[in-house]
Amino acid sequence: MSANYAAEADAAYLRVGEGRIARTEEVMPGIVLDFSAEGGLVGIELIDVSRTVAGGLLRVFPPDAAE
Repeated sequence: MSANYAAEADAAYLRVGEGRIARTEEVMPGIVLDFSAEGGLVGIELIDVSRTVAGGLLRVFPPDAAE
């Protein structure tokens, strides 16, 4: 698993699986899932992290850790 945070977009991406992204689905406002052609979960994008996750993810993955 890998994680990246883009401060300018206030978005985090968690790569949790292997393979190319074949399908993307917004399952809730601000939560986007990426799936492989086989249907496996490849990644999770969290948009407006500081608002939607109440900063919790930022404490685990500080912005300077993504650089």
